[in-house]
Parts: sequence; structure tokens; C-alpha cells
Amino acid sequence: MTLSHNFKICHVVNNLSGKADGVFAHLKAQIKNLDENFEHTVITSYDPKLKEILTENKINSEFLSDFSRNFSIKSLFELYKIIRYKNFDIINAHSIKALLFTSLLNLFLNKPLIFSYHGLFIKNDYNTFMEKIIYRLAFFVLLNIRKTIAIVPSQKSKELLLNETKLFKNISHYYNGEAVIELGVEEKSQLSNLINIIKKKDKLVAFVGRFDREKNVFRALRIFSRAMELYPNISLLLFGDGEYEEELNKTIRELNIRNVLVFGYVQNVSIYMKYFDCLLITSNREGLPIIVWEAMYYGLPVLSTDVGGIREIIENNKCGMVFNKNDEFEGVKKLVEILSNDELRKRMSMNGKVAITTKYTKDSFKDFFENLYLNLLYEKT
Repeated sequence: MTLSHNFKICHVVNNLSGKADGVFAHLKAQIKNLDENFEHTVITSYDPKLKEILTENKINSEFLSDFSRNFSIKSLFELYKIIRYKNFDIINAHSIKALLFTSLLNLFLNKPLIFSYHGLFIKNDYNTFMEKIIYRLAFFVLLNIRKTIAIVPSQKSKELLLNETKLFKNISHYYNGEAVIELGVEEKSQLSNLINIIKKKDKLVAFVGRFDREKNVFRALRIFSRAMELYPNISLLLFGDGEYEEELNKTIRELNIRNVLVFGYVQNVSIYMKYFDCLLITSNREGLPIIVWEAMYYGLPVLSTDVGGIREIIENNKCGMVFNKNDEFEGVKKLVEILSNDELRKRMSMNGKVAITTKYTKDSFKDFFENLYLNLLYEKT
């Protein structure tokens, strides 16, 4: 696509980490894959480490001093000044708080506004009862005054958002797919040497994610320990960090769960996927996590709780299995089935590789966002 002039997009998000962060991976995919005539700027909470990461990735950024607080008038005014001064063509909010701030400001700015739904809206465990009421009342007013388009990372995510609210008159779905894959180069290290040693005696189950209530790493522990009783020669490798890290290590010690290794946060963990036999996802809630696309690209079968848009991808493409998050015995049974059947794993591996490179390509991702932005701009003119 050849564009005659540049368009400026601002991405507003208050909870960006720059680590194993699905929103960050999605933002990088947009910035990397879209036509260079789309100029992107990320506006987020100030954090020196995050600033360094954004700079390393050559991402334009602006920071709000108080954006991490529940509601900051100071951040609201800072955001208004940045958007006015930079004269962005489109505002893209990537979190519920960012949507609230940009919706309020858009009463005066009157810019095309997009809400990128990443699996979390008003109805979630992180919002208090009062916050849910405030959000519902605010959005009932704001989203009826100014048109806001919602975009979601799967057909199932569209269904979940529609079940929660009818305030978005226009919801479109896309797939991150191949666009979010970053090819890393494996270097010989203590980690790769250790994984190789374990691989010689055991099948490897990997958990990759934050150690928090949302990802529910303790469910992974329970499923693994029960699976070991049926299929002993397996090891569980845990990659991540978070609020439950100390409790996780304590639980493993106290219950004396064998063959579990906690590696903490490891950058570019996907480069080690070639050694794993199954990726285990035990989340309570998801949109469509980036790790699913990475597993497909590297040919790693996925076993996941049936949340968000995961079933839509891995079952339709026969590259994994899902189980009811309230039925851990179903998870145990399917984990053993995957690990004990070499032919099944080979088929799942090939199916995932073929699907991501033929159905969920970089070009389809690029076309979706370029068409979305251009249509909004042409509507405005």
C-alpha cells in the first residue's frame, strides 16, 4: 500500500511492562508491520526500565507522571496536552483506564477513537465494586456521545465483549498470528545445557506466564503432580515472575513436588520451545495470548484451559487441546494423552506450523490495521 502522506497514531495504555506482555507484543507487531507512513507513539506510565526498553525497540514514547493511580487529574491534563500538541490523527486505547481517559478527552478533541480489547473490560477481578459502577455509568454516557470502535483478537473475544456490553456499536476481530513472532537466536548457555540434560530423561511440560491469580500457576502444579502419578517421566519448567513467586516456591518445597524447576522471567523464552513437548496454559481468563501463536510457530502442542479465544485457534487447527478450568482431572487426562502419544504430538506440531504461516499471516494482520485506520480517517474527512 502506497500512502501519499503520514498519519499519526497514538497508543494509550497505563499498564505496560515491556516484558512478557501481550499488549506490548501486539504494539510492537503493529509498529513493525504497518506501512512506515503510519507514525506510532506509545503514551504510558513513566517507568525508567520501560523507557529504556521502548528506546531499544525504537518506539516513540511519551510518559504520564501519575498514570498508575486509579484516577489522576494531573495525568488527564498531561494526556490532553500531548494529544493536542502532537496533533494525532487517531487515538487507540489499550486498557479500560486508557479508554476512560481518552473518551473524556475526546469530548473536546473529537478524534477517531479505537478501543483494543485484550480480554479485560469492566467485569473482572481487578476492579472493585465501586469502580465497576463508575466505569459503567461513565461509559454509558461517553460511548453514546462519541462513536468508539472496538477491536478484539478473536471471534470468541467479540462474543465475550458483546455478552458484557452493548455499548460498542462496531466490533471487529483480527488475529495477531505470525505478526507477533520475533525470531531469537539461541546461544549456548547454562539454561540450554540444563534443558538438554532434563530432556534426555523426561518429557518436558512448559508453563510461560506471570505468577499471578489470572494465570493460575498453582493449577499447573496440581495438574502436573497428578499427571506424574500416571506418567512419571516428565518435568515441569516454569518461566515467569510475579506476585506469587515466593508462595510458588514455598508450595513446591512444602509439598515436595518432584521434577519442577522455576526459572523466573526469561527473555525470548520461545527460542527454547523446540525442546518442549507441551505448553500448559492454566489461566482463569485470557483474550488470545501471544504464547499460543509462538507455540504454533515453533510446532509446540498446547494444552489450555478453555478461556478466551484459545479453543477457536488450537482446536479448529488441531494443534492442541482445551479443558474446562473447573475440571482439572480433564486437564490431567489430556496432558497424559499428549505426552504419551508421539504421533499425536507430531501431527499437532505440523498443524500449528502450517496454520500460522498460511491462515494467520503478517500480511493479513497488516491489511486489517491499515484498512481500519484509513477507513476511520476517510470517514472523518
